[in-house]
Amino acid sequence: MYFTLMVLGFQSMKAGDVVINEIMYRAPDDLTELEYVELWNSGSESVEVGGWRVKGIGLEITSGISLEPNEFFVACRNAELFQRIYHDKPNAVFKKSLSNGGERLTLVNANGDLLESVKYDDKAPWPDSADGKSASLERISPLHEADLTHNWAPSNLSSTFGEAPSGTPGKINSVHQKNLPPILNQVGEIPSMLEAGSELDVTLKVKGEVSQVEVLVTIIQPGQSSKDISIEMNRDHDGLFHASIPGQASDCIVRYRFKAIGTDGITGWLPHPNALRPTFSSYVPGDLPDSGIPIMHFISANESVSANFETYRTQSGSRFGRSGFGF
Repeated sequence: MYFTLMVLGFQSMKAGDVVINEIMYRAPDDLTELEYVELWNSGSESVEVGGWRVKGIGLEITSGISLEPNEFFVACRNAELFQRIYHDKPNAVFKKSLSNGGERLTLVNANGDLLESVKYDDKAPWPDSADGKSASLERISPLHEADLTHNWAPSNLSSTFGEAPSGTPGKINSVHQKNLPPILNQVGEIPSMLEAGSELDVTLKVKGEVSQVEVLVTIIQPGQSSKDISIEMNRDHDGLFHASIPGQASDCIVRYRFKAIGTDGITGWLPHPNALRPTFSSYVPGDLPDSGIPIMHFISANESVSANFETYRTQSGSRFGRSGFGF
């Protein structure tokens, strides 16, 4: 069972801090009360949290509770459901449901002093996979402010997420890093279609000191094994990074994502590897016959991708629909 409780943030970002560490605000539709908020003592000293409150869910921590170093405090909406899914008992139960559309959670101490606050949302740049599609919101670095969108990422979708939602309540987050990774933003539109043989120019804006930036490309063609290439991106005088993905033959899909390694060795990604769509994609169509009959292409990269698609096709309704997870 998890132990002790809640967050310390703006007051003192140092050893012994308690932080808002994970939020499950919307599980799939058939598990509407599977909500939880996790606090974590990320420091090296015990912290007394009795009387602390988390505004937004109406939670007040029982007096006399302390969080030891590396201990978690998990409060949930429905204790029975939580225990059934995650096989452990929560530390507390709150009565006010978390908003599916986003809201602000604020941690205050027993005197009412503001310690930490975060306003999550169900719109970009917040991850879509946390909006009713199994993932939770996980904090990346406890050393950086909670109210930074880029300090949060979706939890890893485990191999059993078709049977139960993912998330890591009472455990170290799947995305945890000591420091924040570089922040990546693509500049310009992402074309859905490309002409055969035409290069795809990509531009990236990077925040943070980096030692290497590259675009990782996968070329998928029918009847062939997928081909992976890595292209180094070069910085211009405005600080933007550029690369050109070589032109490809018709009837293929070009998938790509960006990778930036910080000078501290921490890697930033775009899209995030835990995202529902962890790559950008552009299609290179072939010559189509001159007719009014609609034509659809189905391309399988390999047996693994084909198997995954079949699993998704047969189980997607139970994953995310009202009859999901076999309950």
